[in-house]
Amino acid sequence: MQVMYPVLDQLLSMPMMIIVSKHMPLGVEATIFALMMGLANLGTACGNYSGVVLLELLGGVEAPEFNNIEALVVIRSLLRALPIAFIPYLVPLGSPRSDAGRRLDRKAPEREGERAGGSSGVSP
Repeated sequence: MQVMYPVLDQLLSMPMMIIVSKHMPLGVEATIFALMMGLANLGTACGNYSGVVLLELLGGVEAPEFNNIEALVVIRSLLRALPIAFIPYLVPLGSPRSDAGRRLDRKAPEREGERAGGSSGVSP
């Protein structure tokens, strides 16, 4: 399962990436993708470090005794469910289809030579 986790994580994040890219100005999609990947990596690192701190606060959970494992499981489950509380604040109003045709109607930015009235070298 350790091998499949990164692949599944990328597949599960694709719908969010598509929605975000539909709301970005043309030309910054790659920058936003890099920012989102960086934030995802930061979140993973913070989660790993906070897990270590939580284990230290509980006095460690080691085999064969597994002291405090019940508390660890309850705290971990509550913290994993915490983002659900932020959904009403983070999800915009409307539906995913409300801006579906917006990107198709926008034109690509003009080239420097075309703006000045020059020829782009390509005949229609």
